[in-house]
Amino acid sequence: MRWIACMLLAAAGYSQEPVVERAALHVEVVKRGDITASVRGTGKLVAKKIAELTVPEFLAEYVQPGQTVFLEKLPTLFYGKVRTAGESIVVDLAGDAPDWITPGTQLDATIQTGRLKDVVYVLRPVSCKPDSEGTLYRLEPKGEFATRVTVRYGKYGHLPARSWRSARACGRATV
Repeated sequence: MRWIACMLLAAAGYSQEPVVERAALHVEVVKRGDITASVRGTGKLVAKKIAELTVPEFLAEYVQPGQTVFLEKLPTLFYGKVRTAGESIVVDLAGDAPDWITPGTQLDATIQTGRLKDVVYVLRPVSCKPDSEGTLYRLEPKGEFATRVTVRYGKYGHLPARSWRSARACGRATV
């Protein structure tokens, strides 16, 4: 009991708020409205008109046949549709891949999994889990102070973080 009292007295002696250099913050603009939900994955071209992709296991449930997939091998962006989903996702390209992209070429992919209406959206920390609670910081109007805001994250992938306690979390958020 005495140890707890000493800790409380010591903490009370440090009344200064923690200070963080502004350069150490990652500032994101919070968006509001309708958005396209998507899941990111990687894969490779297996034939001139077929790609095979993988996504993290916990995101695979959101991928369904018929969804649009944007495939990227810089500087080129091309697209296709999901043929089969599961452990491995097979994509039929809408036309041939460019000639310089040959079977075996590694690709980045964005699979559009749906449309969400009237959401509050901010890029979320990589370590957050789907449908979990987290903390973000909302910068005050002059940008000198930040207020802790509790949010409830949505599904996952490139999906929104929904404000759980305050719909006023729009503006700028530090993540």
